[in-house]
Formats: sequence, structure tokens, C-alpha cells
Amino acid sequence: MTQYYRTEDAPEALELTYHIEQLQEKLLGAVRRSDMAASQEIMAQQNEAIAELVRLQKVYQQHKRLVSIVKRMSELGVEMEVVIRETRTRALL
Repeated sequence: MTQYYRTEDAPEALELTYHIEQLQEKLLGAVRRSDMAASQEIMAQQNEAIAELVRLQKVYQQHKRLVSIVKRMSELGVEMEVVIRETRTRALL
């Protein structure tokens, strides 16, 4: 199985996936009602949620690269301490 998110980010990724599915259902309803304003708002919310999933995937890829670098450095006998700080700028869903 392919891993796309850090273990600690998996619950948030799952929540975002469910949120996107719910928005998809709302979007279908808005389209059936020909409510273009609601459709655009729902699509904007979907785009935000998808962007957050992509961000979590990028964090995992960066984390994986960093772990690889630290392992290689330790194999060379280099001792290091790594501190990772993550800032979040998105609004909570």
C-alpha cells in the first residue's frame, strides 16, 4: 500500500476526504437546482480542501526526504539534531 501522508496527518487527510465527498453531494444538488452561486461556492470549498490534501502530501514527501538525508548522514558518522517547525496558514474547516 502506498503511503501519501505522515501517520500523524492521516486522520486530518481522512476528514478532508470525507468533507470533499460531502461537498460533491452538495454540488450535485446545487447543479440539479441550477443554483450557480451555490455551485461556485461549493467548488471553491472543494478546491480549498483539495489544496490542503496536496499540502499534506507535500509535507510527507519533504519529511521522507529529510529522514533519508539524516539516515545517510548518520551512516557517515555525522551526529545531528533536526527540529521541524510547521506553520499553518489555512482556516480550519
